[in-house]
Amino acid sequence: TLTHFPENRQRASLVIDRFGGWLESWADRAMRLGMTHVRYPITQTPFASSSMTIQSFSSKMGRNDELAYSGSTKFAPLPTTRLYAEACAMKIKSDDDGGIL
Repeated sequence: TLTHFPENRQRASLVIDRFGGWLESWADRAMRLGMTHVRYPITQTPFASSSMTIQSFSSKMGRNDELAYSGSTKFAPLPTTRLYAEACAMKIKSDDDGGIL
């Protein structure tokens, strides 16, 4: 994934989704497979500069009920597939508009 590249390489990288939107083909495939939650915690995002993107979005939108907790406070919760995709799309739009989510 791009987050494993050094930041200067991330800025020079371009990823094209054949559906035309951010993570659309991934979200479509995940939904068709019945994936209710992503398997990585809300702190793992495609945005190197902001590990709080998903958590901020879920709180701001009143969607904390879409976070699955493991039962341990040692681990961050897992977001639903839809919440993850929508938060990422909003972050991209916010960045494109010059704002910060």
